[in-house]
Amino acid sequence: MRLTQIRADYDAKHELVNTLWTDGQHVYEFKNGEFEQKHEIKTGRYVCISTPVKSKREDKKTYNIQVHRLVYVGMTGHQLKKGEVVHHLDSNKSNNLISNLELTTRARNTSIWFRGKEEITRNQQHVELIDDEQVYIEKYGIIVHRDGSIQQAKTGNPIKIKHTGRSTTNLIIGVYDRTKGKAVGISYPRLLVETFNKNIPAGKWRALAISEDLSELYNPANYYPAVKK
Repeated sequence: MRLTQIRADYDAKHELVNTLWTDGQHVYEFKNGEFEQKHEIKTGRYVCISTPVKSKREDKKTYNIQVHRLVYVGMTGHQLKKGEVVHHLDSNKSNNLISNLELTTRARNTSIWFRGKEEITRNQQHVELIDDEQVYIEKYGIIVHRDGSIQQAKTGNPIKIKHTGRSTTNLIIGVYDRTKGKAVGISYPRLLVETFNKNIPAGKWRALAISEDLSELYNPANYYPAVKK
């Protein structure tokens, strides 16, 4: 097995505390006299490893770092600059082979996601199906993921979920409604349900509970028809 050392300053804002290597697909660390593959975890859409890094904000804080970024930096020696992202050519976020990775910009990466995908109208708002796990909603300019995460389509920044009460169903997100021309708060559970669960008619069901893994959110048995007044 041939390994290549990953430069410590893998991007412009962070620096690795421990020395890491890559074989062009996975990431390794030298421990107890031998190379050991770093444990990989799935966070959202990407495969990550947990390792301490130095940053401008705080030193030696453990981060979940995306494996495909480290693999690309290790095999090319290129330091990732602001606005640069590593794109998966086959759209499979778990395929981190160097031959499946290319450097691009955040804007171009977003346009690649949308190109040639099925366009559908759901809940009377234009959306675009990127794949089975993520949907672009033009009305709000956001990308909604089945795992529950939501991000700004233009910048890629995550959108925070806010609690409005003690109930797990009282969750909202703040977005900019392009049709109204103003910022609005929308129901987080309802957004996920109406985006991904085709078995629940939009606007006619109410969420009863949400589990941590969201399995209950997508379970039709946990919904009932809204009472008409």
